[in-house]
Amino acid sequence: MNEEALLAILSEEGTNEEKAKKIFAAHKADREPLERAKEKILAEKRAEQEKHAKLAGEIEAEREASEARIKELEDRVGKASSEDAKKAFEAQLERERLKFDAERKKLEATLAEKDTAHSALFERRRLDLVGLNLENAMTKLGITDPDDRENCRDKFMSTHGANFCPGDNDEIPINKEHNTVAEVLGKLATTVSAYQKFIPVKNNGGGASGGSNGSPAGKKVISREKSDQMSPQEKADFFSSGGKIG
Repeated sequence: MNEEALLAILSEEGTNEEKAKKIFAAHKADREPLERAKEKILAEKRAEQEKHAKLAGEIEAEREASEARIKELEDRVGKASSEDAKKAFEAQLERERLKFDAERKKLEATLAEKDTAHSALFERRRLDLVGLNLENAMTKLGITDPDDRENCRDKFMSTHGANFCPGDNDEIPINKEHNTVAEVLGKLATTVSAYQKFIPVKNNGGGASGGSNGSPAGKKVISREKSDQMSPQEKADFFSSGGKIG
């Protein structure tokens, strides 16, 4: 979902909940190309695996054939009745060994290239999944401002993005602690001020005079000292309802 589409939704009339539903629907639509990309990547993966197996078989067959030829030449060298015949067989043996080494290196280089391409496909898929789950997680937390989303995305991906890999169902990336992207971002949003600033402030007041907290437009803002005195659950409830540290 690009910035233009997000701004278009945010500029429409309606409540934040209605806008959030539209953003979720847009994310769902964005997932369809990702699903098609997944099938393409899996097809490419199968093709690469087949090529890998074929090349591995060729290497093994060539190795066995070369070893057989080398063994035969070694036997001939041992049985050669004259010095000239022995030198001829030794020269042929050396050529066979050089040929074998060249073919082996060529096939190994080809396999390494295929492995690199295969790994790149998986990394592309992994980043797509982490990115999509992060977009959904930000929307659930109410982060709808384009700049906040971009900053949150950049910060999260640079510090936590590499920790996630697809789980058993291949759709929800998890880290080594088996936490999802949404779970990690949710915890950061309640414990790290750098992420808390991305959470929008909700109007908590009754009427034009603002909310009961005495802050402008009913914003829920508390001091860092007061935040430190809150329990983890109190912090989670406070920040999930739009609270901020000021």
